[in-house]
Amino acid sequence: MNETLKRSRRSRLSALLATVVVLGGLSLAGAGPANALGSCSGGMASDGAYRAVCGSGTGQVRAWVACKSVISLGYTFNRVGSWANAGTPSVAKCGIGEWNLGYGGWENR
Repeated sequence: MNETLKRSRRSRLSALLATVVVLGGLSLAGAGPANALGSCSGGMASDGAYRAVCGSGTGQVRAWVACKSVISLGYTFNRVGSWANAGTPSVAKCGIGEWNLGYGGWENR
């Protein structure tokens, strides 16, 4: 392969990578501001589910709970609840044959 062809391929690859980086940066810059939520709280309930709720705001909350099972070979995984608007609880619970590890949390969007 001659040197001119090698340089041409390198130039095209560099241009492609630069485009990907710029477009990736634009997509991050184009993300809107985070939705504001009022005070949020969560905790493990006596039924083994993790419940999270936010008092007010325009965003949503989703609970998660840490679980294990025989099939997971000792690895921890998370089960997540559905997205819920402020004032409505999100509930995350381990499935049948799984057990919770006594902790969880929540995320907002």
